[in-house]
Amino acid sequence: MNKRVQILHLEDNPRDVELVRDTLEQTALMFDLRVARDRAEYEAALAETRFDLILADYNLPDYDGLAALALARQQQPGVPFIMISGTLGEDRAVDCVLRGATDYVLKQNLNRLVPAVLRALMEAENHIKRREAEKEVLKLATLVRHSSEFISMATLDGKMVFLNETGRMTGGCWRVGP
Repeated sequence: MNKRVQILHLEDNPRDVELVRDTLEQTALMFDLRVARDRAEYEAALAETRFDLILADYNLPDYDGLAALALARQQQPGVPFIMISGTLGEDRAVDCVLRGATDYVLKQNLNRLVPAVLRALMEAENHIKRREAEKEVLKLATLVRHSSEFISMATLDGKMVFLNETGRMTGGCWRVGP
């Protein structure tokens, strides 16, 4: 990753913000960390900036991680979302992942944060590249399908597996080999 990673961190505890920042700074990852301390700041941040990653505390005084996750999925679909909590039990953690969280990390086990962040960013980047490649394949398929040239594909034994529209309009007269 060559660009600075834009990270939104929903967390009301300044000490936990510093622990997460310190943990992330142990990597070679170049990042900007925007902290939202409550629901209003979180909603404003999502509306103002496109983030590469969202980290969120599960329990906040006026908000919870699941509501934050739902809003992130609505406003910034595809952005990895990692739940961070000091009290997240296994059942709640599984529920978070089922609802779309990329991962979850316990505050008392922040050594899992860096691998979780790196994996989430890599998966998101791969997803974007795959979507771009699929768009290019669709463009190429459309060009081939609608080409004014006769285009066909056949197996080595002569079985036709593709015939574009021009080929169909001309009756598909073709032969395999020299």
